[in-house]
Amino acid sequence: MLRSGLIGRAILHSRSPWLHEEEARAQGLDLAYELFDFSDRGWPDSALAEFLPRLRDEDYAGVNVTYPFKQSVIPLLDDLAESAELVGAVNTVAMREGRLIGHNSDMQGFRESFLAGLPNVSMDRVLQLGAGGAGAAVANALLSLGVGVLQLADVDSARSDALAGVLARRFGGARVEVASVAALKTASADGIVNTTPMGMAAS
Repeated sequence: MLRSGLIGRAILHSRSPWLHEEEARAQGLDLAYELFDFSDRGWPDSALAEFLPRLRDEDYAGVNVTYPFKQSVIPLLDDLAESAELVGAVNTVAMREGRLIGHNSDMQGFRESFLAGLPNVSMDRVLQLGAGGAGAAVANALLSLGVGVLQLADVDSARSDALAGVLARRFGGARVEVASVAALKTASADGIVNTTPMGMAAS
């Protein structure tokens, strides 16, 4: 049996186990997918450094990673795939021959969903809330899709400044702005994208 799971906080409501196990079954695979909720277990973020190698040593095939570990997991890995290097965040850790390899499928997933669900929408100016791991992937996707100006807003201003700097070097400084959360103006935005943990908590 293949063993996998999801690492994060406030994830007990997640449908990931059912989704992954059903897809594995459709592919003829026997998969067990677990939720490793650090909040529910009362674990500090620092416990990730010991927990990830433990899963590797217990022969897990890999795990998905969500808030708040998509960036903090990177120093714990042996290598990064090109997708993770580009985005600067990891949402999947493959465990192969004793090595932990970070991947990121968020950018491609968002990009393909956007193209399928929102074709031909105006993208002159877009406001993005959140500049963490998911935010980095979505921001890269939005700018690669042709957003004229992407405005970033995050409660952690240092985080939005850092992401804006990376994006400016990649896509040009004129296409990226940073906004204060306390003074957001949405009237001129063609769209608003939420990449914060808002809405993740179980109701």
